[in-house]
Amino acid sequence: MFCDRSSARSGERIGVYLSGQGSVNLTVWRLGHEGGNGGRFVADLGVVEAVPAKPPFFESETGLVSCSHWPASCRFTVDPNWKSGIYMVRADTLSQPTRSADAIFVVTPTKIHDIIVIIPVTTWVAYNGWGGRSLYDGGGFTGLPRAHAVSFDRPMKPVGSPIWELNQGHPFFTWEYPLIRWLESELFDIGYVTNLEVGRGELPAKNLIISAGHDEYWSSAMRDTLDLSLAAGRSLFWAGANGMCWNIRLTATNLGEDRTLTCWKDHLSDPIMASEPNATTGRWGEWPLYRSESDTIGLRWVDWDFSLNRRPASWIARNTNHPIFEGTELRDGDRVPGIVGDEWDALDPSSPVANRGVVIGETECLIGANLGPSRGQSYMFRADGGGLVLATGTTSWAWGLNASTLEDRETVADPRLQALTRNFIDATLTGCNW
Repeated sequence: MFCDRSSARSGERIGVYLSGQGSVNLTVWRLGHEGGNGGRFVADLGVVEAVPAKPPFFESETGLVSCSHWPASCRFTVDPNWKSGIYMVRADTLSQPTRSADAIFVVTPTKIHDIIVIIPVTTWVAYNGWGGRSLYDGGGFTGLPRAHAVSFDRPMKPVGSPIWELNQGHPFFTWEYPLIRWLESELFDIGYVTNLEVGRGELPAKNLIISAGHDEYWSSAMRDTLDLSLAAGRSLFWAGANGMCWNIRLTATNLGEDRTLTCWKDHLSDPIMASEPNATTGRWGEWPLYRSESDTIGLRWVDWDFSLNRRPASWIARNTNHPIFEGTELRDGDRVPGIVGDEWDALDPSSPVANRGVVIGETECLIGANLGPSRGQSYMFRADGGGLVLATGTTSWAWGLNASTLEDRETVADPRLQALTRNFIDATLTGCNW
């Protein structure tokens, strides 16, 4: 099952595409704090008769797998009473008590909010191995080589990181969900967009922008919008790691705009290299782009170890005399266990912002798949526009804010990390002279 939109505003229509057999009840739920329940029922879309859909379309040149030719099983309108947030269409097969499928979409804001959270749907689709192909070798555990283009028009079967095979099979539940549950429990004024909206220039934040989770795939338009927002004085909380690693191109399908993501992961291999070298899809920090993620967040990706999803490592506090640590009871060398996940970043000494901030923490020594021993770092600085930027340097910072979804790990919510994060957010909302 999938939806033909990653996001929608109040009054817009969303199509649901379902392949199966038998009667299926479709319902819509809002996911978040929701009074501590983690979710709330908002609508019953009724019962539809699922039928087996045609096989997916396969494009041999790029490895693209798409189901854009499937007929819609249901269409519904986003209710004006649904506030901005993360929503799930849930499909329950009537002949058995287990849920058969779900699909997630974002309801975007109708006003400016103090805080805007960016949901990384481009990274979700990059790792989606449904149909046997993703942007990673062995997509779908088929042993097939990676694709160069992937489609939003297909069901979700994330691969690449073992943790994504847990928590109902959708990457949202790994990193974004615990962060959002904590943010909403703090009663901040929050709106939500996907990074597709960011690429269209839609980032209606008054004070603070938050990148949630694993936010790896960014187009030039997305980066331009973020940089303009920071130049205008907004602050940024980069709550994950391995962010803005790859440049991407987005194109439309018959189901709508921005439904195909292209990333060759090598500038020279991209077919448009000769005609449009500055639009080629490889690493942002490499030739011919030379626009490292560290230009924006101060940190650059270091390494990965997927086993850290099962046994996350500790984060070590540094420079705790800084005001961000006020009331946290953290001292230099104190450890926050269980919040260093499968990828980590560190300060890039060549970054133009490397000498204007403070390292507030680092990971314990990690053994990565590429470089061997290394450490990640958390870095805070003031951007040229006047706002604050905090980059955590770990994918799993949110696990120390809300651990209610982490049944298979020993991570617990840590009041010290909650206080530190709250201090940063409050500073961006009220102003400070850090």
